Amino acid sequence: MKTVLKVVIITGASAGFGMFMGLLMSSFEYNQLQAIDHNRSTKSQLKQQFYGYGRFMKKQATGFAKFGLYISLIEIPIEMVVGKLNAPAMFVSGGLAAVFLSHGGSSLGSKFFTFLSSGSFIGAIGLYMNKGSDK
Repeated sequence: MKTVLKVVIITGASAGFGMFMGLLMSSFEYNQLQAIDHNRSTKSQLKQQFYGYGRFMKKQATGFAKFGLYISLIEIPIEMVVGKLNAPAMFVSGGLAAVFLSHGGSSLGSKFFTFLSSGSFIGAIGLYMNKGSDK
């Protein structure tokens, strides 16, 4: 039960991070001038504008949630084998999750770079969040 809860928490936190990144990234996406259609009501125009915005946010959240699910499904078995939470497990799980989610046509060098960059980022976040508990 504890393992399932950990998977749910990691996936949910990743989805929340995706929503935050969607908010941040949407400020670059939706800052152009909007055409105003005077034949439609204000409510109709706002509904149309935020429909696309909501779809963008949902796409970001589901993408990050999928990444978090992959991380947890890789990290938890490694932690079970090792017996404790550690930085190499976080590094490997972050890197492998990114490689599994990358496009199939990528070269081996590209996959290796993806593994190293994502693993380093997730490992650094994990070290920061768990500082002092990795004894």
